[in-house]
Amino acid sequence: MTTGSIFLMVLIALIIGYVMGIYQRRAEPEELEEQRSDEQALLKSLGLILRDESDAGLDQFIHRLDVTPATLDTHLAVGTLFRRKGEVSRAIKVHQNLISRPSLSKAQRLNAQLELARDFYQAGLLDRAERLLLELFDADDVSRDDVANLLVEIYQDEKEWPKAIDIVDRLGKGWFTKLSEEWQLIRAHFCCEQATVALKAGDMLEARRLLKQARLQQKGLARACLLLADIEMQAGNRAAAVGAINQAVLSGFDYVFPAIPLLSELAQDPKHRASAIELLRQGWRESALAACLLKESELEASRDLEESLNILLLALRDRPNLRLLHRYLTLLQSRSSDVAELNETLDKVAARLDAMPQYRCGHCGFTAKQLHWLCPSCKRWGGLAPIKGLEGV
Repeated sequence: MTTGSIFLMVLIALIIGYVMGIYQRRAEPEELEEQRSDEQALLKSLGLILRDESDAGLDQFIHRLDVTPATLDTHLAVGTLFRRKGEVSRAIKVHQNLISRPSLSKAQRLNAQLELARDFYQAGLLDRAERLLLELFDADDVSRDDVANLLVEIYQDEKEWPKAIDIVDRLGKGWFTKLSEEWQLIRAHFCCEQATVALKAGDMLEARRLLKQARLQQKGLARACLLLADIEMQAGNRAAAVGAINQAVLSGFDYVFPAIPLLSELAQDPKHRASAIELLRQGWRESALAACLLKESELEASRDLEESLNILLLALRDRPNLRLLHRYLTLLQSRSSDVAELNETLDKVAARLDAMPQYRCGHCGFTAKQLHWLCPSCKRWGGLAPIKGLEGV
């Protein structure tokens, strides 16, 4: 059953409950006749809404069903239904009607304002949503977490990381207030995003300051360690870069994969070649990352082709993988005189490998060819990990 169907059923149940409640009241015959007329008009407007016939049904619904504590949930359900169906302008109309009614309590009005902010966000009216949410942020009668979550989504979409950091900081202010682990992780990622902006602008000091914040907020955050390793490489501090990569790997050997370009560069330096090769071997040994073994094979091939082939053959026997097989066949091709048929096979395998994703989100299953620290699908931080196995990286 779809979400829309569920909301329709809830809406119908609420309307029927309201109508039955009217029937159960004691009233004079002339009052009953007036009530029946209202009920028929209300049900007619409901029918128009359900059939998506212009805004006539919505106008009748708003006019006929008074906004009272007893009917508030019905109005909210109608507005939410419209938003879920993508009819945001009609959702806005419902929620603006609620806010204009003096019969609502402060808490009910604030709740309607939050729903209106959700409407604005879905409609792409981000400035209006932001203004409304900032007004709600310090209110006592609305969930601050709900308001903060929506504000943070807006700032993520707009890549306004300082504003996002400020909202999380405001969440943590106050007596006996402590940020949840989830909010601490989110704030650490915001610091990493802003550090990336600083890096692109060439402001290494600001980038280091932000990464220090991220690592204090979320001890050993792999992303912050990898960014720091990149900074150290640019500054020529190769030993410090190796140390930062080792810190990232403490969070899991999967993080060797995004560090491969740095390790490849480090391996060119005789002083750090052994450390780089060992990290690549750990990535294969501990986390079955074929890309790590491929990089080791590539580095060895420049010295000893037979040793490189041997590394790949042993790995294929242990853990079959298409990328390893492609590399093995490519090296065989380089020493063979009859390669026409092999070339065709390699081209087909290469095309297949190029089209395959390299990362998958552990929360929603979204796949991508590059690493996204924020999943584009479920909007959760740090959920993507390298794909492994026969078709893995």
